[in-house]
Amino acid sequence: MQTISRYLITSFLVTLLTTTFVLTFVMSIGVTFKVAELIAKGVSWLPILKIFAYGIPSALSFAIPMSILVASLLVFGKISADGEIIAMKASGISLWQIFLRPFIVSILFSFLCLYLNSDAAPRSHTAQRTAMKTL
Repeated sequence: MQTISRYLITSFLVTLLTTTFVLTFVMSIGVTFKVAELIAKGVSWLPILKIFAYGIPSALSFAIPMSILVASLLVFGKISADGEIIAMKASGISLWQIFLRPFIVSILFSFLCLYLNSDAAPRSHTAQRTAMKTL
């Protein structure tokens, strides 16, 4: 059972982190256009990096829930298509035991999203607007 849990959690975390990275990059494209305008105006790199970094918490607040959904669909779809769920159930492992560890990771990421949406994203948005006004 320990090997199966490790296999599921490893594949879930790798897929989750990959999709979070990709979706955060896609969500940050809007900030990239603002940064490109500032580069064209001749602004130095440090304020541009700050503005880009201030946009990441708001992008993460949208990207993490979508990443959890995509990771769940990909991982459990793959093990279902490969017949691994049937093999696990045949060997006496319940469905609850199969999805318990990814469920716990999802709950932890939900608390991270709660923090991002309630505290980090509003502060970073305000800091980003202030930095844009000073430029």
